[in-house]
Amino acid sequence: MTEAGETSYHRGVNLSERVIVLTGASSGIGRATALALGRRGARIALAARREPLLQTLADEVFRAGGEGLVAPTDVADDHQVRQLVQATIDRWGHIDVVIGNAGIWHHGAIEETGPDLWEKIMRIDYLSNVSLTLAALPFMTHGGHFIFMNSLDGKRGVPAEGAYAAAKHALTGFTGVARQELAERGIAVTGIHAGRVDTAMIERLDVPSVQRKTSAETAAKAVISAIRRPRPEVYVPAVRGRLYVWFSTLTPGFADRLLRPLHLEGRMG
Repeated sequence: MTEAGETSYHRGVNLSERVIVLTGASSGIGRATALALGRRGARIALAARREPLLQTLADEVFRAGGEGLVAPTDVADDHQVRQLVQATIDRWGHIDVVIGNAGIWHHGAIEETGPDLWEKIMRIDYLSNVSLTLAALPFMTHGGHFIFMNSLDGKRGVPAEGAYAAAKHALTGFTGVARQELAERGIAVTGIHAGRVDTAMIERLDVPSVQRKTSAETAAKAVISAIRRPRPEVYVPAVRGRLYVWFSTLTPGFADRLLRPLHLEGRMG
């Protein structure tokens, strides 16, 4: 038996020489994932805006045993996303896995977040993944896999993260529908819902011990695991993340009253 969304042709995937498109590759979870993939011999199109960092990363991926294509990309620009996919095809001829990892984060109350920022976060954290899917899908075949780096905020938002949570909820909805539609073509779709990950994006955020930060390397391991054995959803941390979502879904009002004193939104230092 396999879990819903997992199919026999995806099980036990060998990462050696798999062609992977990875956005948000220059730092944080993306960088850790690229290095983990490189150690397993993958060929990776490394996409982010900062070309010098990508070049350094490509060199590290090569030394680790993989191959990296430097692909400077602003995922908010649909044209550049299409160029990223085309550059991958020009280099390797096909795409096996797409990892939508690029994202931005904002900490601020709803009324303190201007319309332009709401739109920017939605553009990068959600719509860029739609653009990436539409661009890559014509080149994806039976056995392909889309992975979207989401957040526990994509299941339940916390105060001061309204814009971020809204974009991640949209990504959750898109991922669920894409998973159902693409299953008929033999293409897997996975959403990875991570809690606080210790990256530069939230380095100034102090969080309570109940929601302590996870390392980028731990999140990268979850991505590798998902590629090797696709599942509909992956939680980081696995047990704590699932319990948090389960509790919040079953008793949202009680969860509000219980979790609010814990200040899960954290405090900016």
